[in-house]
Amino acid sequence: MLAGGRGSRLGHDDKAAITIGGTSALDHLLSCLPEHVPVVVAGPVCLTQRPVTFRREWPVHGGPVAGIASGLEAVSTPVIALLAVDMPGSGPLVERLISEFASAAAEALVPVDESGFRQPLCAVFRTESVRDAVRRLGDPGGRSLRDLMSLIDVRERPLSEAEMGWVGDIDTPEDLRRARSTPSRVARSAPSPWTKAVCAELTLPADVDVDVDVILDVARVTARKLHPPAAPVSTFLLGVAVAGGMDVDEAAARIQALATTWPTPE
Repeated sequence: MLAGGRGSRLGHDDKAAITIGGTSALDHLLSCLPEHVPVVVAGPVCLTQRPVTFRREWPVHGGPVAGIASGLEAVSTPVIALLAVDMPGSGPLVERLISEFASAAAEALVPVDESGFRQPLCAVFRTESVRDAVRRLGDPGGRSLRDLMSLIDVRERPLSEAEMGWVGDIDTPEDLRRARSTPSRVARSAPSPWTKAVCAELTLPADVDVDVDVILDVARVTARKLHPPAAPVSTFLLGVAVAGGMDVDEAAARIQALATTWPTPE
């Protein structure tokens, strides 16, 4: 699972940590995979809801092939699935591909949409074929997936219209807003027992609108860019602003924009 991208177009420096319905993109994807399947995450170490093995890509931010090369060091199975963390809904498709791969007379089974666009980061491969391709490429830093795929015998697997929704990636703020507005995702944002208890303690309405994703975005961005106390203080001030009538998305966007341009503390 590749989780080492910069997320520059998205405006988040850690795609694995973006939340949808209060759950990280990484955990969304992990929840779609069977518990018995070993998972190797190529990216920075972080908390997850299930055990995984982490391998940092080298060079750091060296691109997808660098992540694949590092992840292969922890792989012992004859078949692997390559997944991108910014496709949190791709788990069901991967399960289908794995079941179909046994009868595929090729080194890889790669989904392709009706326009002919391949999805190599939601695909199944013979492990040794990928190892061989990586060795032949040499230094993986900065190499493209196209370079890697050119050295592998690929069988293309057409996607149905229904399956297209599973390979939607999150590259831009608009993609993230769309993912967060999907009914199945929004349902996960129901108030937690802790949120309900705090509302009762503070005599707030039980159905108070708590946008967990916005709060976590503000806390994560401010904590990374500034000193740790900035996160709780910023989320508190976010609440004050919203209580005063400001739109929550506007308030959150202003705080995050300020944090991203703030001088990094020594």
